[in-house]
Amino acid sequence: MINSSLLISHKVLCGPAFNAPQKLPSCNDKPPSPTGHSAIGVCHPRFSSPDTDIALVSLEGMLFRVRSQTLSTTSALFKTMFSLPQPKSITDEETGGFDNDTQTNSIPTQIIIHESSENLALILPLLTGLPPPKPLHTLSLRSLTNLLLLAEKWDTPGPISYIRNAINGSAGFFNTDPVRMYALARHFGWKEETARAAVGTLSLPIENLEKQWKDVQEGRKDWELLLNLRNRRYELFKVLIESRDRFTAGNNYICVQCGVTKLTTTPWDILKSTMLREMNNRPLGATLLACTQLDGEFAQWPESETCFRARCPKKECGASYYDKSATLKQIKRCVESLPWDIWEGQECEQTDN
Repeated sequence: MINSSLLISHKVLCGPAFNAPQKLPSCNDKPPSPTGHSAIGVCHPRFSSPDTDIALVSLEGMLFRVRSQTLSTTSALFKTMFSLPQPKSITDEETGGFDNDTQTNSIPTQIIIHESSENLALILPLLTGLPPPKPLHTLSLRSLTNLLLLAEKWDTPGPISYIRNAINGSAGFFNTDPVRMYALARHFGWKEETARAAVGTLSLPIENLEKQWKDVQEGRKDWELLLNLRNRRYELFKVLIESRDRFTAGNNYICVQCGVTKLTTTPWDILKSTMLREMNNRPLGATLLACTQLDGEFAQWPESETCFRARCPKKECGASYYDKSATLKQIKRCVESLPWDIWEGQECEQTDN
């Protein structure tokens, strides 16, 4: 049985130290509140069974009654805590004359947890086998992150696995908040999620990426992995659009129709510079892919229009310098051949949980 004068240290539950009350109240009692907490009040309706020996107390003062055996089985932190030598038991006089059985059923040991009632109401079902109050995949990324960090603090691999599955079942996070998703995946060593989130960051302009990265405050190495993927895509795209085999007219500087007239490189070079700026800013390449249709936005760029209007000045020829359809198809192939894998060349990065 857990001793009802159990004390929890600052290091264990990441909150201010406190003193256990001399007489532990039932769920209906309201003793003076410990420092930093609201007055201890009623039990949470889903965790109010009298057949329990532990009551976790939230920051708001709500009690969550659970079995110590359940916590020990599912949480390494609680298992270690409950295995520590306990202080001398409270006397019958201090407990109001309750014997051990009555104390177990009516007056559980109260452990102050420096977490909100909302977080406890979400994580305890994952430890006790109850369905969560809300489907995990409907929660915000911020809520799921808070749950993951609490599960990590309590050393509970089960809830971490459940939450990870919920995140993967809602692909929207990888598109709507890829930087935070990437930081979260890197923190927990999730390799596949890291790669998916990294791809999502490619759609962000570099200045937005830098700003969001400052908000998550993750490590320098994680930032360098993102930059490495962006740079690899940009550099390969640059090589591809400079290819003389892919873009015969533009990069060989001769009219492919008459084979005589030397071309001015200005129209094609200006278009290449525009595409490179776009790839450097948003290396996902989605903007270029969306524009490579014959009637797409790309074909309407001023640089694109100038390029595709250019004609051979030779009177007997007068052919278009650049085949619009063939050029757009080649640009699309260049973008589609760019690397996606953030782990490419990272032989030491094999961590996954």
